[in-house]
Amino acid sequence: MERDYFGILGPVAVCRDGSPVEITAGQQRALLAALLLNAGRLVPAERLARYLWGDDPPPSYRGTLHSLVCRLRRRLERGAGEPRRLVSQPPGYLLRVHPGELDLQRFEALAASGRRHLAAGAALAAAADLRAALALWRGDPLTDVAAEALRAAALPRLTELRLQAIEDRIEAELLAQRPDGLVAELRQLTAEHPLREHLHLQLMRALAATGRRGEVHEVYGGLRRTLVRELGVEPTGSARRLLAELLGASYGAAPAGARTTAPVREAASARTVPTVGAAAHGRSGAARRAIAVPAQLPPGTVDFVGRRAELAALGRLAAADASGGVIVLLLTGLAGAGKSALGLHWARATAARYPDGQLHLDLRGHGAEAPVTPARALDRLLRALGGSAGRTPDDPAEAAALFRSLSAGRQLLLMLDDADRSDQVLPLLPGGPGSVVVVTSRHLLPGLVARHGARRVPVGPLTPADALALLERTVGADRLRAEPGGAAALVAGCGRHALAVRVVATNLTHRPEGSLAGYAAGLVRDDGLTALDLDAGDIGVRASLDRSLPGLTLGQRRLLRRLALADASGFTADAAAALARLPPADATGMLDGLAEVHLVERCADDRYRLHGVVRRFAADRLRAADPPELRARARDALLDWQMARLWAAAAMLRPRLCPPPVSAATGGESFAGPAAAAAWIDAELPGLVGAVRDCTDCASRRTGWRLGSALRGCADPHDVPSEWTAVAAAALDVAQQRGRPRSIAAAHLNLAHAHLAAGHRAGVTAHARRALPLTRDADWPTGQAAALVLLGLAHRHDGQAQLAVAQLTAAAAIYRRLGDTAGAATALDNLSHAYWQLGQLDEAARCLTEALPGYHRIDCRIGEGHALLGLAALRWAFDQPAQAGRLAADALAVYRRLGNQIGEAYARCTATVVHWPRADAERAVASAHRAVRLLRDTGDPMYQTAALNWLGTVCRCRGRPGPARAAYAEALQIAGRTGAAYERATALLGLAKVEVNGGAAPQAEGHLAEAAEVIVGCRFRVLEGDVLSTWARAYLLRGRLRAAASHARGAVRLYRETGHRFAERQALSLLARA
Repeated sequence: MERDYFGILGPVAVCRDGSPVEITAGQQRALLAALLLNAGRLVPAERLARYLWGDDPPPSYRGTLHSLVCRLRRRLERGAGEPRRLVSQPPGYLLRVHPGELDLQRFEALAASGRRHLAAGAALAAAADLRAALALWRGDPLTDVAAEALRAAALPRLTELRLQAIEDRIEAELLAQRPDGLVAELRQLTAEHPLREHLHLQLMRALAATGRRGEVHEVYGGLRRTLVRELGVEPTGSARRLLAELLGASYGAAPAGARTTAPVREAASARTVPTVGAAAHGRSGAARRAIAVPAQLPPGTVDFVGRRAELAALGRLAAADASGGVIVLLLTGLAGAGKSALGLHWARATAARYPDGQLHLDLRGHGAEAPVTPARALDRLLRALGGSAGRTPDDPAEAAALFRSLSAGRQLLLMLDDADRSDQVLPLLPGGPGSVVVVTSRHLLPGLVARHGARRVPVGPLTPADALALLERTVGADRLRAEPGGAAALVAGCGRHALAVRVVATNLTHRPEGSLAGYAAGLVRDDGLTALDLDAGDIGVRASLDRSLPGLTLGQRRLLRRLALADASGFTADAAAALARLPPADATGMLDGLAEVHLVERCADDRYRLHGVVRRFAADRLRAADPPELRARARDALLDWQMARLWAAAAMLRPRLCPPPVSAATGGESFAGPAAAAAWIDAELPGLVGAVRDCTDCASRRTGWRLGSALRGCADPHDVPSEWTAVAAAALDVAQQRGRPRSIAAAHLNLAHAHLAAGHRAGVTAHARRALPLTRDADWPTGQAAALVLLGLAHRHDGQAQLAVAQLTAAAAIYRRLGDTAGAATALDNLSHAYWQLGQLDEAARCLTEALPGYHRIDCRIGEGHALLGLAALRWAFDQPAQAGRLAADALAVYRRLGNQIGEAYARCTATVVHWPRADAERAVASAHRAVRLLRDTGDPMYQTAALNWLGTVCRCRGRPGPARAAYAEALQIAGRTGAAYERATALLGLAKVEVNGGAAPQAEGHLAEAAEVIVGCRFRVLEGDVLSTWARAYLLRGRLRAAASHARGAVRLYRETGHRFAERQALSLLARA
């Protein structure tokens, strides 16, 4: 099977198995571009919002962003059973791209390979790689992305990457003695980038290499004039030296290879420093001797890779103003993350900047031996500066003062590896500015930061590319090229943890015939640490993390073990408290302690997570220390807490609209408001899905189906259709294993709701029908009413409004008998829509008039918005525009307060209609367009077709036939695909009206005939009147007045019967003209 392809080096492109995948929606394309530019990295939601909407994102951007992600995910996923590409992970989203799939990553890899060849003097190979890299560009990037903030953030970097590759390719061509053709290219490049000095220098070399000596000075002169005029600076020394060299050269082949960079500065020569001798200890100052400068840094690792961001941060912080004292760089991170390797690599690379010595101490904060005390450490440091054994002061404070005195005024580099606590480090700091101290620790060392201003540099997982490069250094490039997918799975299984990748790579060298994919599969099967330890000996991740345990309390160790049962994507302190049966405050304190030693990661929104390696370690310790019954109780405690929080969220978001099928846990702390409840659902959704899927054993089945059923009472279905379907399907499997009718009925109802949210009406009907007899068998009237409501919704959608009226009326009666105000209001709300379709508008108004106070009584704001919106449309039909306008405005205000994008869009469309024709024309069209954009984001075709029909109506009434025809045609296509009878008939009628307005009555007849067939069969009485009035107008255009009058009278009769007085007035006007 061909792998997928993602393109960002040009217009955004996606291909699956060689065929393009269209991403037509502009915001989806911008979101995809933002994620591709950060492929493999977690992008916070706040940053994505800035990319998409700039500095002023909408107040409810999180909901809109989540909807965009859901729709984009459906475009990118291959299908069931395939791992997800686009995952939600607090505090944002991550797009997984496999090696070789993204053109930007392929470009960077080829460019890096070319630069390595260039550094090694292999010019031909370098040129080939760099040409291949540049060939991946398909044009200017992001030309099809309208998000200006994203373009502003990304285009400078992409442009610079391309220019650097071009410069490097030209460099390779020059070194390979192939200057032909470069002069013309470089002249164009220097014209496009007049301030880019390096391109001018390359042009000078190319001219010299092709014998055009006289033009070299002209290029230099032009560069100088530009720099002085634009920047007020002269060309660099490198440019002046190159000019002198070229003007004095023979202008043969040699200048083409001349380099334009300054030579690397030589390391400082050996110096002498005063010893810690007689003068320091009270003896004569004449007793001094000279020693060599200490150079104690251990050898670096030959396979060090990556860490560009961390190395840049170290360089930047080390170069900061240190007039106030010594600069302390603190590298912190998880055990085995590569802190020591990074610190040592940076220290060796910058050693020449510290000519008075480079000192190194292993403080053994987490070693097998006892940590090094400050007194012992100072003795070693003083002897490194020339002191004699046994001459260090016994008092640690005096020894520290002596070290500060001797180090003052010197430029020293001191590396303190594996520190355990701040007071182990503070006495070892040199005196005075000029020196830099590099500290590595698993601890955050807040005392060192607070008391000395240490600059902290976190050391996290390797990037995907760096992790693969580290693996390649040990197992070889051929093996990775043979199994790119297996290699990617391996580093992902290691969590890109540096030590874990090294261990796996070492083990693979002992298994040359083994498959990378097979080893990766073993990592998945083994959730412990066996695969992450060396085959021989006790070196590995387990041993490294074991050394963190002695510093933990018994409670912290117990909590760490239990966290292996928490959601892998993240958890709160309350969830941790439930797992360990602790008060939340105690759990928070323990989590903060674990985070201080990097065994737990702090995330946004007061959440935590375990790195994959720590999670394996915790699971390993859990199996070893806690018997199965304790593990089961801990998991059940977490599930009970999740259940309680779900119903607390339901009480806030959708109070009893989807009541629990059994007496569910309703305890737990309530939420501060709907926004807090919705945010909790968004954050916990991945864990809730996983929890339901994991509830397959007998002990947890009851909790599993209840948990899955509970979710439908909380989440906005249009924000999470794919996740909800997954939860509901898992809950149904669990319920069927349990075998009780009530459980199975509840799961079928849950799955029917999921299909409703996804726009799959056939699935709604199928599962609601299966649930209905089960609810009767189980004597569960609430469930029976819920099944009838779902069937009524499905039948109304399919054009069977009369059957829907019967089912929804029966459901409302059950809810009234039970005293269930919320259930009755929901049934009446939906019943009003069925009555509207049948043209029984007075009945529709009666239903909503009864539903509205019910929503008020239970404080269900979203239901209130629905009822107000329906009443606004009815008052407009009753020709009461002032009341209709007020009701639409009230509904819009409700939806805005809730942050409900779908409701707000519906309210905008309704307001446009009820204010017509007095509404501002341009504003009306803009509102309709905005509604379409918002409603496209839901992924629900019912909402999309309604909005498109509204847009078509507004454009038609404003004399814009082209946009109107396009909107109706799209609505017709979607409605035909989904079987939405009412919306299909509305679209056909709209198309007919467009043609009639344009004077093309014959073209309208086909649409009218097709619409009439649907409308008469479904008994859509108001739409039947619309068909007759449209025929009347068509006949008027053709001069057939008798036929026009006959159809107009029929329309008046139907509108009068239905109570649609606004349409009746329009039809009477038409009749008068006939």
